[in-house]
Amino acid sequence: MDDYIIDLAKKKKPKICFLATASGDAIGYIEKFYNSFHKRGIPSHLSLFGKNDFDDPYKHIIEQEIIYVGGGNTVNLLNLWNLYSISSTIVKAWYNGTVLCGISAGMNCWFKEFITDYFWRKLKPYHCGMSLLPYSACPHYNNSEFRKIFRNAIKNNHISEGYAAEECVGIVFKGIIFDHAISSNDKAKAYYLKKEDNKVIEEELNVVRL
Repeated sequence: MDDYIIDLAKKKKPKICFLATASGDAIGYIEKFYNSFHKRGIPSHLSLFGKNDFDDPYKHIIEQEIIYVGGGNTVNLLNLWNLYSISSTIVKAWYNGTVLCGISAGMNCWFKEFITDYFWRKLKPYHCGMSLLPYSACPHYNNSEFRKIFRNAIKNNHISEGYAAEECVGIVFKGIIFDHAISSNDKAKAYYLKKEDNKVIEEELNVVRL
């Protein structure tokens, strides 16, 4: 899947910046990113908890071909990004053609609404996403609790229709339009969920096996 992400930039060695904000810039997480991408591209990371190797973080974001967002606390991530104008800068990069991607919180953040366990580990829907994608989102959908909460939130009109991904699945959009899903697992699935006649309908999405 890392190779697939690199290919999306359509450059041999694209600039790729990791934002580990959701994990509090966990050092081990950042090291894993560099270990994975040092031969695939030109990796860097943007820290909101420590020092950076560049003077202008906003200019650095705009210059990237890929922005890769790590997992962790989605709501804290979005609050910090908004406080430091990171969100608006990422939007500018996206309009310029930068590929946006991520894991867990790094999936949630691009959507209008999402399921997460921000406070006291209690899963619930939130409505504070960046809204680049005007849908709801649910990662970890093979987890029965995530699945139940997401389905109930849609059924009870707490969030809008949206996309769910099991582990090892990525959902690919061109602009705001769904294109296809990818997976490094032979059985993992992705879905679009909608409400019809007071019932939640799961539409299984086409998954390209990598």
